[in-house]
Amino acid sequence: MIAFIGFILAVLGVYLIKKGRKMRLECEEYEFKNRTNGGVIQFNDFRASKEHEQKRNWADLFPKLGLLAFIFAFLFFMGAYGCH
Repeated sequence: MIAFIGFILAVLGVYLIKKGRKMRLECEEYEFKNRTNGGVIQFNDFRASKEHEQKRNWADLFPKLGLLAFIFAFLFFMGAYGCH
């Protein structure tokens, strides 16, 4: 049972890392396509800028949470199979 929890955490960790990377690339693509000559990112309105900022924050947080889940998965695997 402990190994199964470790497996689920490992899968969750990989998913979060990939999801964060995908979101980050989407943010970078938007910024690249909407950058002015002066280097400023252009938004349609204030709400769009806040949504982009929030998406970028989540894109930065997901890989960190994924790594944390992967570390816990490792600890669960060590508890199930190692260090007896």
